[in-house]
Amino acid sequence: MSRRIRSLPSILQNAFLSVVSALVFLVLAESAGLLLERDEPAPHESGFAANWDETGGEFFTAIGWSGGVHFNHEGLRDREHALHKLPGTRRVMCLGDSTTYGQHLRPEEAYPQVLERLIEERGGGVEVFNVALSGWSARQQLIAYRRICRKYAPDQVILGICLNDIGDMQNNLSRPPAILTALHRRSALVRRVVGAYDREIRGVRDLFEAPLPSKVRRGYTLLFEEIRLLRDEARADGAGLAVLVFPFRFQLEPDAPPPIPQKAIEDFCAREGIVFLDLLPAFLQLGPDSFECDHHFGASGARLVAREILDKELVMPPDRPAVRIPPGGVSGLLRALEDFDPRVRIAAVSALGQAGTQEAFGGLIRALADENENVCLSAERQLEGVRLGPSLLPELIQTFHGNAGLCHAVAARAIGLIGADAHSATPALVSGLGDQRSDVRRWTAWALGQIGPGAQAAVPELVRCMPDREMGWTALEALGRIGPGAKLAVPSILSELRDDRAAVRRLSAQALGRIGPVARQAAPGLMRALRDDRPEVRIAAIRALVRVEADPRKVTPALDRMLEDTQDHGMRLELEAALRKLRRRVRERGS
Repeated sequence: MSRRIRSLPSILQNAFLSVVSALVFLVLAESAGLLLERDEPAPHESGFAANWDETGGEFFTAIGWSGGVHFNHEGLRDREHALHKLPGTRRVMCLGDSTTYGQHLRPEEAYPQVLERLIEERGGGVEVFNVALSGWSARQQLIAYRRICRKYAPDQVILGICLNDIGDMQNNLSRPPAILTALHRRSALVRRVVGAYDREIRGVRDLFEAPLPSKVRRGYTLLFEEIRLLRDEARADGAGLAVLVFPFRFQLEPDAPPPIPQKAIEDFCAREGIVFLDLLPAFLQLGPDSFECDHHFGASGARLVAREILDKELVMPPDRPAVRIPPGGVSGLLRALEDFDPRVRIAAVSALGQAGTQEAFGGLIRALADENENVCLSAERQLEGVRLGPSLLPELIQTFHGNAGLCHAVAARAIGLIGADAHSATPALVSGLGDQRSDVRRWTAWALGQIGPGAQAAVPELVRCMPDREMGWTALEALGRIGPGAKLAVPSILSELRDDRAAVRRLSAQALGRIGPVARQAAPGLMRALRDDRPEVRIAAIRALVRVEADPRKVTPALDRMLEDTQDHGMRLELEAALRKLRRRVRERGS
């Protein structure tokens, strides 16, 4: 017994040394991970480590977490579409993931948008929908068909398959442990060990093994089950299904393996009677430079996909007689806006947009109130990007007041296009913030943000909109654009820094920074945001602390510590720029 007691201190010493050694090893390993990660792209988050709860569970769209105005009310990166299509018009739904969505591309460069433009050049008659989002697999695409596509009465469905979808089908059946998600965001060592992106690439290369690993066979089974369901449901709705397979960039290299996965999917489609298009042969002609990364092609690749769809006749425009509009220049086009046939009115709208005169723009504004949503949206498309003059504002306000529904939303957007000169429309727009339709509320808030400081009277109503999960982020952006006049909103914006959505936290910090020095009371909350688990929130907080002119004596030490602790190149640049400004401010005050 006495020998055991005498040996206890040595046991404790050994245990202590073991713990210290382990901690030292972890610190060194984390430092090495940061150094290796410094010149690499931002840490990749995939099904291996993504937090499903933050993106909405099994199915999600961009509603509630995207601050971009390029998303429609369905939460998709697409223009608005009328619920009911025109007679003689066909509708094509392009379902997919980030490749169809147009990752790394501008919205107009994504292949569905390019496809629609090419069809319009050949006579039109086809509406193309981009129903895709980064992170979706075939399961989410089937849900998107049920929840979104079906109500628009599609005639054709085009399902774009990326080779990583096969592995994603298995990943999407289970959620990663919360502890793994948290560690993956905070630790370079964990990101290195998990190797989510490398695992995804290895998962794709497993598709080319012979014989196929059991997990690959399971992935194919799950994928094919979803495609069958989509085929059956589309067929029941009177729509056809075509399957596209996008290649990976390594398949374009000289030593690429045989296209085993393309052949497997082609054989499945042949057995099931599904139209199939393998895009690998076309991309081989274009070469590896058509890709931005391993599986996202560039603008030239998107144009290639659109042309292949047309050349292979996957989309057939309807046979319909040409629409004739009365002669007489702009005055004749304005008369055509009263025609009983909505197709004539749409043709007149298109011609008025090309005329480009103030009189033509006035006609387009009147067309925003058309009872047919297709005409209304056609007028909106012609006005998009046009710098409207304030002389048209009274007519726009009248259109906004005198209509409801979709026309209400597009009129609000047209007012926003005028910008700061539309400040007299603020009272009218405030009334739209209480509309039942989320798209009306969203575009109204967006328009107030475009007006900027002149929309100060809208601040109380915008604050009331902030809890709205469908458009609260737009209200936050508008408050930031109003600037110092939104001072009364600062306490409410501060509370949004604790929102469960990273995009809202980022926009909150950004709004506080734009409000400027009158929001200096937000400095403590912004200091807490420096510890946020998302880098984009931390960067927004760093910038905001400088813009609200927080006390440099309190902020500088915190930023110095962050600079010592991070090896992320982008974060270091942000911190160094902020510290230079803060120290210059101290010198100026001292002098």
